[in-house]
Amino acid sequence: MFGGYFILFITIPELSVAVLLPLFLFAGEHLLRKRSYLCIVWIAVLILMVFLGGGPETTLLFFAFAYLYFFIRVVSDAALRTVWRNCASSFALATVAGLALSMIVILPFAEYLPHSWNNHEPTHLGGSFRGVEHDKTVLAAFTYLFPLVFGAVDTIVPPYVTYGLRNYFGIVSFFLALLALGTAVSRKPVRNESFCAQTLFFAAAALFVVLKRFGIAVNWIGALPFFRLLDFPKYNELLLSVSIAILSGIGLHQLLRRNVSLHLRTIALAISFLLFPFALLRGSKALRKATLSRTLIRACRCWLSVLPSVC
Repeated sequence: MFGGYFILFITIPELSVAVLLPLFLFAGEHLLRKRSYLCIVWIAVLILMVFLGGGPETTLLFFAFAYLYFFIRVVSDAALRTVWRNCASSFALATVAGLALSMIVILPFAEYLPHSWNNHEPTHLGGSFRGVEHDKTVLAAFTYLFPLVFGAVDTIVPPYVTYGLRNYFGIVSFFLALLALGTAVSRKPVRNESFCAQTLFFAAAALFVVLKRFGIAVNWIGALPFFRLLDFPKYNELLLSVSIAILSGIGLHQLLRRNVSLHLRTIALAISFLLFPFALLRGSKALRKATLSRTLIRACRCWLSVLPSVC
């Protein structure tokens, strides 16, 4: 999965944990469906690998996101609700086994943490919480779709001094995610055959990441215990990349199964296309000039090629 987060931060140690999230969700889905001992061992080994990978901030977001998804998965599925006790016991056994295997890492970390100095503790930040810090350049949200819309990475975005390129997934993934979301909320009978709950969950997760990054509506989560220590704008992008990737897969599935109406496809396509000129107008002057000049050159070439036949 080549989300922008995994490309931009390919050298940071936290990716040793982040790249395991899709596999953990896949293994958890197998555990929900089969509830076999092999799946329990699989989950336990993955938990060990997560802790061995380091990155406590990413690990906290990793497990909070994954176990919340598994909870929603059981609650929203009628077949799983009838066997929720078996699902809960299987996950509990796998989690306990994984934590037991991980004690070789957890215990030394717990012993070291009270004696460590880090810039996440409120006492080292004048009483403020790292978790409530956020980016102020809301225009940087366009970089999710157009990574270089403001020019080079070190370009200043007025009126602030941060560029804000933390992640990207492109306009095609955005279009497919719109199809997935539109199909999930559609009133047509096909909605019952779609991944409605999963789609809404990952769409809500993607929206949460964007809102939390810019401190809109959900910034209070950064003041909760444990979460107050996280640098959300840095580590939260993992959840966005995974959510958009899954939404893109669901959207493509619905498109290939012909579950997407022509009306919905038209709306999603129109929104995707209209975002480009809007972002272009808000982008850097240099980028606008470069794009417009290339467009004018192509238009002139086209007219010159057509002109002899017209005359």
